[in-house]
Amino acid sequence: KKSVMSVAQKRRMQELSSPSSQPDSYYMERLRNATHDSRSNYAKHLRNWYEHFPPETILIVDYRDIESDPRGTLSKIVQHIGLHEEEARKYVESLDDRVLGQRVNAATSDQLRIDDSTASIKSSQPSSSDYFLSQRPNLKRRMQKYLQHHAIEFNALLEEKGYLWRLDEYDGNGREMT
Repeated sequence: KKSVMSVAQKRRMQELSSPSSQPDSYYMERLRNATHDSRSNYAKHLRNWYEHFPPETILIVDYRDIESDPRGTLSKIVQHIGLHEEEARKYVESLDDRVLGQRVNAATSDQLRIDDSTASIKSSQPSSSDYFLSQRPNLKRRMQKYLQHHAIEFNALLEEKGYLWRLDEYDGNGREMT
């Protein structure tokens, strides 16, 4: 026999599953979980890869580049995995803007749109996590402070490996950037 929820039960279930219904402590407890903490330490995991593979075989991509220049970033990636520059250019040019936008959209959870005047993909609104954290600035600050040491270590690795980009939130001295 199939159980049926009342409208009130469904509404309560939706309220409880909404991120905004949880206190900040709920998110901080999960962030402090050893598994999540370990997953947040990108530098540690990348250093492990660098121990087993030559540096030239590893490409670290700034996700902001995927959002702002998906074609250029994809071209860089396919060249890194072995396509010659001309082949990479042809492949990337052959991709339909809407299909590429859907792929970037699926990965970012952002709402992307095609800007017909420039034939480029643009983000039209922040991701759901960015929006959620913008509504809870104290939680955002607490999470950033907790993850700061990982960000600093990651930025140091980027510098060590010759990358020109950094996580914006922190300078090399561990101070939050403004």
